[in-house]
Amino acid sequence: MAEQPSSGTEENKAAYGIGGTLREFTQLSSSGEAARKKRDDNQKERVLGALGAAIQQGVSKGAGNGEQDNSEKK
Repeated sequence: MAEQPSSGTEENKAAYGIGGTLREFTQLSSSGEAARKKRDDNQKERVLGALGAAIQQGVSKGAGNGEQDNSEKK
């Protein structure tokens, strides 16, 4: 038989537990921190690589066109 939806007067609660030793929880915590640091490092490397590639592409386009900086220095 299907349960009837609660009318709002009853409060349904669920409790979830997780078991483990302090050593296991410490290992999970440090693994999570290491993964977060690795993601951050990888993101920084991708950004710097893309920036370097964009600069290199801009430099090669400028050098190929024979453009020079003709602005006057004050």
